[in-house]
Amino acid sequence: MFRKHLPQEFAEYGMAEDRVVMITDVDQDGTADESVVYVGGFKDVVEGAGAGLLAVDGDVYYTCIPRIWKFRDEDGDGHADEKESCLSDGYGVRVAFRGHDLHGLILGPDNRVYFSLGDRGYNVMTREGNHLFRPDTRCFPL
Repeated sequence: MFRKHLPQEFAEYGMAEDRVVMITDVDQDGTADESVVYVGGFKDVVEGAGAGLLAVDGDVYYTCIPRIWKFRDEDGDGHADEKESCLSDGYGVRVAFRGHDLHGLILGPDNRVYFSLGDRGYNVMTREGNHLFRPDTRCFPL
């Protein structure tokens, strides 16, 4: 739909990228001293704005519609070495409605990671093979 009806804007959608930046206060004075791109490259035309981030025991969970990502820095250099996107996928497309993406990552009392989803449609296959599907008139396949 975007490619067909907004060709000029569509060409610009993949130009800028979202990224996760690690900011460090090295000398503990309350002011950031260093910043490094932990992981980047989120600029596919179907990806929305990165909206959720949670670090748990060396794993970093990141929501960037339509996926939930998991990263890990194995060698301690400040850059993600492992990048796994198959945690969950299929949550609509980018339409630039802020606050309607995946966000609100939190570790629950059962040690599971929870998140919230705005009013978008979804098309998700669970690990158990259940197909969860809710079409949404604001979500259009490209």
